[in-house]
Amino acid sequence: MVVAPRMMVAVGALLCQAECARRGVVLWSHGRSASDALAGTLKASANFSYCNGLKEGFGNKHDSRLVSKQALDACRDRNQMLTHVMPVFLDKPGNALTTPKAFFRAARDRGFKVVVAVWRENVLARQVSSFELMVAHGRVSSRDAGAREHFCGGTLTQQIEDLTRAYRDGVNAARDAGLAVVERTFDEVVSDLCGTVAAVTELEDEFRGSSCRPFESPHVLTSQRHKDLAGRTTPEAAACTARELRPSAYAWMLDLGRRHPPPRNASR
Repeated sequence: MVVAPRMMVAVGALLCQAECARRGVVLWSHGRSASDALAGTLKASANFSYCNGLKEGFGNKHDSRLVSKQALDACRDRNQMLTHVMPVFLDKPGNALTTPKAFFRAARDRGFKVVVAVWRENVLARQVSSFELMVAHGRVSSRDAGAREHFCGGTLTQQIEDLTRAYRDGVNAARDAGLAVVERTFDEVVSDLCGTVAAVTELEDEFRGSSCRPFESPHVLTSQRHKDLAGRTTPEAAACTARELRPSAYAWMLDLGRRHPPPRNASR
């Protein structure tokens, strides 16, 4: 049988989509976990392009960016093979991929090979940092009202447990999908950003030998790390938080500068 040249070109193009496309990296973490610095450094060091042109190409604030196989196809076809996915992004109404299992299998089938998972062990410090960012961007009606809503509802313990579970579900799903997982704590990333990037780039031949080009996130300026909990939220919010967490296994998080739990309480 003689194969028409046009058909041969089409078949070759399809094969190249599967075999020639660049290998991709998914950053899996909640926000305020050094993700800006890590993603920006990976992008600059290994010459990546962001999926949908944004670090959080499927972020909740981008309503048109639903998570689907077709959206991942489009990123692959544009050679945009770096994206930061927070667990909460999969909850967006209208998504076709709504679980870590479905997402990571679809990403794997479209050329994403590595997952960098970052866990900020002091979840309260993450929540406080997130609150500071909301205040800086005017996303709360007032500092007092916002702090009361976020820290005085008696739900902090449940939030910590839910965030931990969502992160772990993603890591387990990525491993089950056969993806290479580079898992780091927030402390490991901020202490050795280039070392974290090297652990990723050494996994694939096409990344290997990349020179580290550190990226500094502008969002670090919103965190007033020299202040205590009351100074970074409000005295009322600090009192609510202490009242809820002090009797719990998460009492150590009240020291916002502490990055690691006591060994028996390690949560990762």
